[in-house]
Amino acid sequence: MGSVHRRDRVGSVVDEQKAVLPGATITIRNIDSGQVRTTSADATGNYRLFGLPPGRYELMAELSGFRTAVRSDITLTVAQEARIVIALRIGTLEEAITVTAETPVVETSRSALGTTITTATIEELPIAGRNFATLSQLTPGVTSTAGAGISSSGQLTRNSTFLIDGLSNDDGSVAGQRGGFSVDAIKEFIVVSNSSAAEYGQSSGVIVSVVTRSGTNNIDGRGYYYRRDDSWDASTAASKLVSPTPPKSRLEQQIVGGFLGGPIRQNRMFYFASYEYTDRLTENLVTAPTARIYLPNDPIVFEQPFTNPQFIGKVDLNLSSANTLAVRYRLDTDTIIGTGIGGTATRERGQDRKRKDQDFAPRLGLVWDVNGSGRTVLRGNAGVYYDQVFLNIPLNAENAKKFVTTLITNPGYPDPNGPNPNRVSGPVTPSPSTVRFGDGNRTPYTQQYTIGFQRQIGNRLSVAADLVKARGYGLLRSMDSNYPDLDDPERRRPDPNFQRVTVVETKGNSWYTGLQVGIEKRMSARHSYQIAYTLSSTERNTEDFNFFPVDQRNYDGERGPASHDSQHRLSGALTLFLPWDIQASTVIAARSSLPYNETTGADDNRDTQFNDRPAGVGRNARLGAPLFQADLRLTKGFTVRGVGLDLIAEAFNITNQKNWTGYDGNQRSATANKPTGGEITRQVQLGFRVDF
Repeated sequence: MGSVHRRDRVGSVVDEQKAVLPGATITIRNIDSGQVRTTSADATGNYRLFGLPPGRYELMAELSGFRTAVRSDITLTVAQEARIVIALRIGTLEEAITVTAETPVVETSRSALGTTITTATIEELPIAGRNFATLSQLTPGVTSTAGAGISSSGQLTRNSTFLIDGLSNDDGSVAGQRGGFSVDAIKEFIVVSNSSAAEYGQSSGVIVSVVTRSGTNNIDGRGYYYRRDDSWDASTAASKLVSPTPPKSRLEQQIVGGFLGGPIRQNRMFYFASYEYTDRLTENLVTAPTARIYLPNDPIVFEQPFTNPQFIGKVDLNLSSANTLAVRYRLDTDTIIGTGIGGTATRERGQDRKRKDQDFAPRLGLVWDVNGSGRTVLRGNAGVYYDQVFLNIPLNAENAKKFVTTLITNPGYPDPNGPNPNRVSGPVTPSPSTVRFGDGNRTPYTQQYTIGFQRQIGNRLSVAADLVKARGYGLLRSMDSNYPDLDDPERRRPDPNFQRVTVVETKGNSWYTGLQVGIEKRMSARHSYQIAYTLSSTERNTEDFNFFPVDQRNYDGERGPASHDSQHRLSGALTLFLPWDIQASTVIAARSSLPYNETTGADDNRDTQFNDRPAGVGRNARLGAPLFQADLRLTKGFTVRGVGLDLIAEAFNITNQKNWTGYDGNQRSATANKPTGGEITRQVQLGFRVDF
């Protein structure tokens, strides 16, 4: 997996009449590191250069009797597959023809759907929370949720996988991204939304493959500082749901960091180091409801400091033209005061790790360059994609065997909450409930099919559209193997020694159909933009491992809109270079309403689950609010004696749109059909950046 971010450079050598030229010598040189690779064209005139890391290259073709051809300033992005045809003219080797190359707008050799987020995109666009994964929403079919969650084509955020320099960065316990590091340490990353190649595994959703910066033959570095303050921010959406509206909570956040890279030995050995430190101070409001304490129900405000140092260090060594060695060290720690948890723990233990080798995942991808010009391609994919079962599920099942809740009543000890007139009689300790992992469970998987096209318009614009269909099998869900007789649930459980016996099983299903459209205009005439639109439908008969049906005798009755199903999604990014060295950039995200489930708030069918719906109402039949968020970044640049200085102002959700979430579907609740929270309101961040 350590080389999935690298790619082979393929192409052919021809003469002026397009006839192939076998035996031509092909030499490619990395402009930044000086590494050189050499190969020869085969009998058909084709060549292949293996395992090239992302970067800037110069390609040279030589053959006796022909002029030397040089393609300069070739940019190879992460996981990019592009074919370069070199035409040689008759002449002497001493005569050279140099042509400046441009990165192809249309990829003619990759069928997978996705987007490359370049260095320029990362550095120019506003990134809320400095979470690089939010830029993934610029890929058609991908949606970004609060926090670091991203998903695509009807999959859950748990189904996504993250790779850092080709190595897994997934948290195996809860299935998500593990840790983080400075956005400024990222060179670029690719977002594969659908139909990934066989080199990727353990994911049926989004694949994000990140390449971090490396040292080069030149010493370069950066320092930066960002600050947020509650006086600049709007009140949170949740505060608007409380009457009277409480004052804004205190916030002080400072982020300081930088990186430095350069050569240890020219053309051979390089170093790179990045460090970022986040210091955030917030306030939390707590009300103590206990009746017999000093100042009962008096609100208490306490400060919540948070610090997060992040470090990454790399050394790259060119052993030869065919071999490289990279050593990387990464540190990411969080310090939160006041958790009440301390001490030391033994984190490692002896255990067996057994891999399942029976999950066969065939994949087929086809690309057709329609007229051979590289401007129009048709592409299609079909494949099977397996997920991974995260560790918290078997861990919960194991812990359920070891712990039982026990209640003890001591009449001689006063109840600090006062007399309880509703105290139950009879046995104090009820029958226990437990959890287990189902027998015969399998690895969840998805079958995916895509067909579409990509077309270059002019020199800088491309348009793509793809139809995507995904069918999920073996998805996680829960059922009660001690399900009661619905006529008398207290006395007629099959095993009276237990209440609920939760079995986590892999029998759920999902259905996704979507049209994914992408438009990209590269930088020209002082502006660039990206647009991603998705029209889709996602249905599921389960949501996650802890999902129970209304009636487990009719699990198919749970088929309905997924909780993250949104018919329309639109995202876009725009960068403008204005006069006086001012750069303006914006990221906009919008979607139609998400569904939520309506319940009666009672156990109508007496199965001990309070998830019953009104008669005739399907799952997730109601709709919440749509979402719209616009982020803005303004940068003013200066250059003094070769040192670049950028003054930066960022505003996230600049229109302060109240994007409500968490709608309460309980019809007995005082907040029925009302939101219980919201996405971020307007946040402002100021900073500066120094490049040298």
